[in-house]
Amino acid sequence: MSKWFKKYRYRGRDAKLRVFCFPYAGGNASIFEGWEKQLPETVDVFAIQAPGRTVRFAEQPIASLREKIAILAREIKPYLDVPHVFVGHSNGALTAFELARELQRTGAGNLRHLVLSAKRAPHLPRNEPIHALPYPEFVARLRELKATPAEILENDELMSLLEPMLRADFSLSETHAFDPSLRIETPVSLFWGEGDVEIPKDDMLAWKQHLASDVDFVEFPGDHFFIHSHQHDFVGRLRTIVERALAA
Repeated sequence: MSKWFKKYRYRGRDAKLRVFCFPYAGGNASIFEGWEKQLPETVDVFAIQAPGRTVRFAEQPIASLREKIAILAREIKPYLDVPHVFVGHSNGALTAFELARELQRTGAGNLRHLVLSAKRAPHLPRNEPIHALPYPEFVARLRELKATPAEILENDELMSLLEPMLRADFSLSETHAFDPSLRIETPVSLFWGEGDVEIPKDDMLAWKQHLASDVDFVEFPGDHFFIHSHQHDFVGRLRTIVERALAA
């Protein structure tokens, strides 16, 4: 059993489909806890658990997306024995996209659908990088993003423990050299929060030039973290995608 995956439901060969969930920067597998209750009983639910957090806290976090994808492509292979769906939010969307491309390139797996949520298309200019900011500016930017609880940001001792993981997570996308040569052939849904000031709508729609198949654009109420504020609706949309994949 790979330590890269938290398994919220695992039926093994009895599963009809497997959902892999990719968290945002600074997030962990617990973001997706309980999602299996909203999805069909025949569907496995796995969440990515990268080094540097929770049960893997003592391990060195990974700051290179290329390295992370190479490891994930190897670790996920034993679980690609049934059709699957990837869903990633924010930085997790970029990880899911690049892993999907790597598996497509090597002819591995049977990806039925890809959900890219709250992340600008990878060819677009990035916001000002934050992973290498001096500590005070780094904390101030995290506070603006509202991705890290205030009680953590205000606790210097706790931040000293979490800072390497947080910087590594932001480095994944901020240092990634995107290669546009391979387009995704799997059907894709783009999820976007209409109040997201970090990711304009046009930046989400720009994903379409990297997608060769059907694209569905879904707007949600809420800001960048509508995955939490409107979780029931988010997972409800995911259930519709999963049910269509099962029917197909």
